[in-house]
Amino acid sequence: MSIRRAVAHAVKRTASRWFNNRVSNSVASKDTETSLIEQFLYPKYGPGQMWEKCAEEIVKLGGEIHFQSRATKIEANNGLCIGVVVTDTVTGTERRFDAKYVFSSMPVVKLIRAMEHPPLEVREIAEGLVYRDFITVGVLLRRMRSLDRIESAMTDNWLYVQDPQYTVGRIQLFHNWSRWLVRDSSLAWLGLEYFCSKGDALWQQSDEAIAATAMDELVAMGIADRDDVLDQIVLRVPKAYPAYWGTYARFDRIVQWTDGIENLYLVGRNGMHRYNNQDHSMLSAMVAVDNIIAGRRDKSNVWRVNAEEDYHEIDSK
Repeated sequence: MSIRRAVAHAVKRTASRWFNNRVSNSVASKDTETSLIEQFLYPKYGPGQMWEKCAEEIVKLGGEIHFQSRATKIEANNGLCIGVVVTDTVTGTERRFDAKYVFSSMPVVKLIRAMEHPPLEVREIAEGLVYRDFITVGVLLRRMRSLDRIESAMTDNWLYVQDPQYTVGRIQLFHNWSRWLVRDSSLAWLGLEYFCSKGDALWQQSDEAIAATAMDELVAMGIADRDDVLDQIVLRVPKAYPAYWGTYARFDRIVQWTDGIENLYLVGRNGMHRYNNQDHSMLSAMVAVDNIIAGRRDKSNVWRVNAEEDYHEIDSK
């Protein structure tokens, strides 16, 4: 998202309100960049609720979901994936599954490591892909202090922090996403997001030290008081953001090779090494399935998801 588009969006919305010539937010969203949309659908109990429901439907239809499992070997023959070996991460036992189609949403480097005999160039490119990692600190508060010092509730879903004196990059206000995300509606549930690299100084700090930093920054910004903290949790997410440096300039070679395996589909953010939002990630899988149903072998439309303006929900004027 560019600053120019953000400013243009703000001016457009202000002018629209001033002249009382507004369209419904749900319709206007189609002409608005994803990060600036003012109205959207959100699961009552958060995004995980949608995937819990999805899992239920898979089981109802006779499917199996194997938890605590990792695909460690993908067998291929004559341009087709024929089997996947899965390792139980708790017991270490292996199990092989015959494969009719393989959808990979795991990091590309792990996919290539699991493949049998990939070209040396493909392996080198995969090993050179770079990621940014992510730490989020959940903070449960009795209440928040208002940034503008007035007695009104802050209604934002998230706040971007641009001041370089702070380490935090973004603050989620989970209680504003859905009131059912907190047991008591009078409480505030925040998520402070830190962008880092696995192994750097921040990542190596203890959970306690990171939580303390988060609280220090909330206090310094005037968002919260220490006495109002009820609970904290620190979560680390490796490979959260695929980066467009390292060997990414040659990523098309990986696309060319994996697309040559007819029944292998790379989908999602890490699966495609692309900075997809969740909607783009789901759409890439949906397009792949549509291709299978239609008997289409060309996968270029899967790679066009989040690569063309039609998928970005921006005003083309």
